[in-house]
Amino acid sequence: MIKASRLSCRYSERAYLENLSFHVTSHLSILGANGSGKSMLARTLCGLLPYNGTLTLNNQELAALTPRTIAKTISYIPAKLELFDSYTTVEAFALLGRYPYKEPYKEYTQYDKEKAEKILTELGIGSLKKQRVIHLSSGQQQLLLIAQALIQSTRIMIFDEPTANLDPYNTLKFAALFQQLQHQHITILITHDLALAQHLQGSVLFIQQHTAAFYANAEDFFDDDNLKHCYRVNFHPHTKALRYE
Repeated sequence: MIKASRLSCRYSERAYLENLSFHVTSHLSILGANGSGKSMLARTLCGLLPYNGTLTLNNQELAALTPRTIAKTISYIPAKLELFDSYTTVEAFALLGRYPYKEPYKEYTQYDKEKAEKILTELGIGSLKKQRVIHLSSGQQQLLLIAQALIQSTRIMIFDEPTANLDPYNTLKFAALFQQLQHQHITILITHDLALAQHLQGSVLFIQQHTAAFYANAEDFFDDDNLKHCYRVNFHPHTKALRYE
């Protein structure tokens, strides 16, 4: 469980968040305009940014936990896969999910390798394990990011705009996979896809003007009047798609 009380964090004088209070026990969708600080919050929850206020992970203050402990509890899935080595294979990238468990200066264990192969196969990319990551399609790369997180074996999974580079077909595949993950993981989704956020239910945290403008259950957030108030645009009823007329 994650619990935040009067949480504040910042990148700079212009990029900051303040006075956020919320908790996550099942699923949370984080919504807001571009540049509102959604990804900044995700990185703070992963222990990558300093903060003020209270932020606990399973009733322990996050700042007091070691990076290894955090990495065994929370996995972060970015919007886009980025590599510094163009020769990295699918298998090698997936195995990085076991890094928090690996003994220093030792190879990955047979258990690590078998776990990686099993999850890659379950996600339909096991046959690609010897291919270079840069040769994968955007949909396959998204599956690889999810595979690495599953291999990491964390209770909490944070997805940062996972459907931003996916076509409608792969977006539907991702939604189905995400719903399966919800049965065994605490999930946090950062997205601009309102239809997806509504479909997944749970709670919604809407960030506006550097703080939480709305925090409640999804049913209340997706009221048509509330959507218009938060986004200052009109939406089609039921579909939550923008009206262009």
